[in-house]
Amino acid sequence: MIFAQVCYDKDMDTPTGTVEQIQQQMLDQQAALEQQGVAPQEMPSQREMVHQIVGQQIQGQLPQYAPAAPAPTKPPADPNLPSYMDPQLNQSVQDLVNLAFTKGLPDAIKMLAQAHSDALTDAFHDAIVDELIGQMTEQGKIPKLDE
Repeated sequence: MIFAQVCYDKDMDTPTGTVEQIQQQMLDQQAALEQQGVAPQEMPSQREMVHQIVGQQIQGQLPQYAPAAPAPTKPPADPNLPSYMDPQLNQSVQDLVNLAFTKGLPDAIKMLAQAHSDALTDAFHDAIVDELIGQMTEQGKIPKLDE
C-alpha cells in the first residue's frame, strides 16, 4: 500500500483537535498522493489512512511498536471480533479510548506506553481507529464506509 509521509508539529491534545487533526492529515495525505500521480484505485482507503496516521502517533512514543506485528496473546473466542473486544483487553482499551477523547490522543498513548503490552497496543490502535472513523462519519467529515 502507498502512503504519503506527512508530518505535523501540532499536538492532538484535545478531543476535537484529535478528530480534526486526523481529518486534516488524511486530506493532506490524499493530496500528496494525488500530486505524486497515484491513481484513485491505488489510493489507500480512509480506514487505512487513519490506521497509518494513528500508528505514526503511537510509534512517536513507542518506537518499537510495529502495527503489522501479530499480537502475542491468544485471539478473542470469536475470530471475527476485533482484538479490542477480547475480554482480557476490553476494559483497558475502553479506558484508553475514553482518555483519548477526554484529554487527547497523546495522553492516551503515554498511558499505553506504561502498560508495556503489544497486545494492548494493537487492540488500542484498532479501537481508536474505529472510534475516529465513527466520529468523523457522524460529524459528516468523511462519507460512511461500506465494509
